[in-house]
Amino acid sequence: MPFPISFIASLENRLSEFVTWGESKGIKFHESRVLKYIELLRCYRDALERGRMDDLIESRGAAYLDQIHLEIAELIYLYESLRNFKDSRLKTRFQTIIRGPELLQEDVTGDSRDTQFELQIAALLFRVEMSELRFDGRHDLVCSLDQNPLIIECKRPRKDKTLKESYAKAAYQIETSDLFAENPNTRGIVALDLTQIVVPVLTGTRLSSLKEMEKAFLEELMRGWRGLQITISDYSDKVSGVHLFCQAPFYLIDGDRFSLSIPSQHGLVVINTKDHPKNEKIANTYAGLLKGVSNASSDYEPKNDAITSAA
Repeated sequence: MPFPISFIASLENRLSEFVTWGESKGIKFHESRVLKYIELLRCYRDALERGRMDDLIESRGAAYLDQIHLEIAELIYLYESLRNFKDSRLKTRFQTIIRGPELLQEDVTGDSRDTQFELQIAALLFRVEMSELRFDGRHDLVCSLDQNPLIIECKRPRKDKTLKESYAKAAYQIETSDLFAENPNTRGIVALDLTQIVVPVLTGTRLSSLKEMEKAFLEELMRGWRGLQITISDYSDKVSGVHLFCQAPFYLIDGDRFSLSIPSQHGLVVINTKDHPKNEKIANTYAGLLKGVSNASSDYEPKNDAITSAA
């Protein structure tokens, strides 16, 4: 089912605003996926106005058109969330993600989407006004929680079998940080993007309500967590918790047809039981800040859950 012209025009205008803002910051958009998206949106709008959607579907492919608006919406969300974030490293982060391929599955090296996940976490934390938030040369993100440094290491495992390895790498980066020498009360959160692990499992799942959608997300996030329970206890109390993150579209049944659901972000924040009182406070505070933060990446009304669960 085609999107209305007003929706396509809104995406086009907001992407154009991103380009104007980015150019003012020195970001180079030549041959970037942003300009390709803008061209597509203009073609889409033209096809709607001329009643030639079949031609557009034939030339671009139904699967491509089905996914591309979510890629566009994600870039808009990141730009609109972070445009007032004063950090000298923001320019290079955006430059990296716009150089990536148009679709997630085409990102063979993963560099672009790895950086994009860092920006997703930064956007969440910036929107809740996390104190002293910054990109850091030693870590993905550093902020202040209860007047002590909190390190955020972001990893995006592609497969189940790499989940523990991704956690272990992030935990090691936190444990060996020289920030502990400066402040022994420093702690860390490992953020894991499980999108590429959770979504393939649920691809083609027929769900009839948002409640069922949320349940399916949570079940798969919990499955990912169960695979990590032994691993997290192997590390010190310096890792206060794990932020399991997932973002993906779902299809809801609408009579005999499928209709694209709202984009959804789901998060599960899990506490490290070592030094439990201290880590419980940090992980609960972190989760509490994120709870209720919506992903305003498009004209949909999104869903984001931040849940805290003891290990």
